[in-house]
Amino acid sequence: MKRDGPDWFPITQAQIVRKVATVAVTFGVFLVVGVTAIVITFITSGKPSDVGSGIALGAALAFIAGGCACLFVSLPLNRLLRESTDRNPTLLRKISKVVLRGKTVDLNHGERIAAAKYAHIVTITLPFQLAYVAMLYAGLAINQVQQLSTDMGLFSIVFLIGLVVVLIWFFPLTIFRIRRAHRYALANDGLLTHPAAAASSSAGLSSATEA
Repeated sequence: MKRDGPDWFPITQAQIVRKVATVAVTFGVFLVVGVTAIVITFITSGKPSDVGSGIALGAALAFIAGGCACLFVSLPLNRLLRESTDRNPTLLRKISKVVLRGKTVDLNHGERIAAAKYAHIVTITLPFQLAYVAMLYAGLAINQVQQLSTDMGLFSIVFLIGLVVVLIWFFPLTIFRIRRAHRYALANDGLLTHPAAAASSSAGLSSATEA
């Protein structure tokens, strides 16, 4: 019977949950504390009409803080990507072409094992990078919309258009690469069930998986 997942997996579900929880808690704390503090500041300063702006500003800060948390929790994952190729930048670029871009490149057996490891790790890394960009851009967009509400500046308009253009390009591309990497990982699952591959991964990567 075919197994549902690979025997080799350097990142456990518990570690992923902790990373997601870190991002969620960071966002929630900044949202509640930031909005409350800013609103109280506006009220006590005799500017209750600016409470709406204060809430928007607090939300923007929460999104930016959540994005920074995504970046922070993904650092160990980026390290794992480098470890999957024994920190060989040439091999890393070669494998990324195969896994993420679907290029036809001849790989020997060891490189195919490294590519299978890379594919499993990158399917977790890319969603955090996607969330980082989404939250960061959401915070920046809210801030620019606030600027537009008080001043129809050309910079804010151009900046917002630029954000939309980048997101339209970046999101589909990243999602497509996540799916491609996931398919590659499943197709090459058998390489990671080999005893030699399993022993190599547990010895070389166990210390790098701690978030």
